[in-house]
Amino acid sequence: MAIIPARGGSKGVKRKNIRELGGIPLIMRTVNAARSSRCISEIIVTTDDCEIAALCEKEGVRVIKRPYELAADDTPMFKTVVHALDAIALNGIHSDVFVLLQCTSPFRTARQIEEAVELYYKNESENAGVVSVCREEHPPFWLKKIDKDGRIENFIEYDSEKYARRQDFEPVFRLNGAIYVLSCAALKKYSTFQPPSTYAYVMDEKTSLDIDTEADFKYAELLLDQGDKPQTE
Repeated sequence: MAIIPARGGSKGVKRKNIRELGGIPLIMRTVNAARSSRCISEIIVTTDDCEIAALCEKEGVRVIKRPYELAADDTPMFKTVVHALDAIALNGIHSDVFVLLQCTSPFRTARQIEEAVELYYKNESENAGVVSVCREEHPPFWLKKIDKDGRIENFIEYDSEKYARRQDFEPVFRLNGAIYVLSCAALKKYSTFQPPSTYAYVMDEKTSLDIDTEADFKYAELLLDQGDKPQTE
C-alpha cells in the first residue's frame, strides 16, 4: 500500500501539490510512479483539500478525507498516516506494510520504490524500516554558530588540522523525504518512520530533489526544460 499525503496549504510554494510541473500536477507525478511500481497494489491519498481530492478521484485514486486538525503546518506526519491507515481499515482494506511517498519528490521513480521495498523485505523484522537518503556534500562539521558578540564558533568540535578538506571526512547522508517503508505495527509502536533497525536506500541527487521553495520548483522546471527528464518508471 502506498500512502500519499497532500495538504491543501503550503507556505513555501502556494498550492504546491496540484501545481503543474511539466504539464503534470505534482501529486500525479507521485501517483504515476506508484502506479508504475510492481510492488504497489493500492494507492491512498490523504488530504484536507477538496480540489486535491477531486483531482485524485477523477484519476481513480482512493482518497481519505483528512481532518483539519491533522493538516496544520506542525502536525506530525506519523499521526496523519496512522489516521489514513485506520480509516482505510474501516473500508476493509488492510496491509501489513506501507510505503510513504511525499508529493514533493517528483523525480523519484517506480524502480526506486521497488528497490526500497525489496531492501525492506530483505531485512524484515518488527523493528525494521527503510528510508531514502542521498549523499550530503557538506560535512556537518562545517556548520557554524554565532555568539552574542557576532563571532563564529564551531557548531560541532572537530580536528580542523586532520579534517581540512571535504574529502577528508567520511561520507555522510541526509534524508531526502522521497521513500519510507515500514510496517503499520512499527509505526504505531514507535510513532516514527525510523524504527530502531532502519536501513538506508541511497538515491542520486536528481531523483532526490525535494520541492519546498519556489527556487526548488524553478530548478525542477529547469531540469525538464533542459531535457534532463528523470523518468517515473
